[in-house]
Amino acid sequence: MQQTVLALVSERKKLVSTIKDLVIENLELDLEPHQVDEDCPLFGVGLALDSIDALQLVLSVEREFDMTVPTDDVTIFRSINTIADFIERSKD
Repeated sequence: MQQTVLALVSERKKLVSTIKDLVIENLELDLEPHQVDEDCPLFGVGLALDSIDALQLVLSVEREFDMTVPTDDVTIFRSINTIADFIERSKD
């Protein structure tokens, strides 16, 4: 059981790291991954992304994870963790 938990934690860390890299690279942010908190809002007072960034982010996630992201649920892109949650749910 402990092995399973450790594997899940490791997999989640890799996913979060991939998403951070994706956000930073595709949106050309002048940040390092360790500077982006997983729960920091991506829009508004957080990273201050805008609607064009949102479109680019949706396309980047779809391409990277070979999935379709519904555009009617903006809560998916609230933070790095909410994106990771969505991707994990979509795998099941």
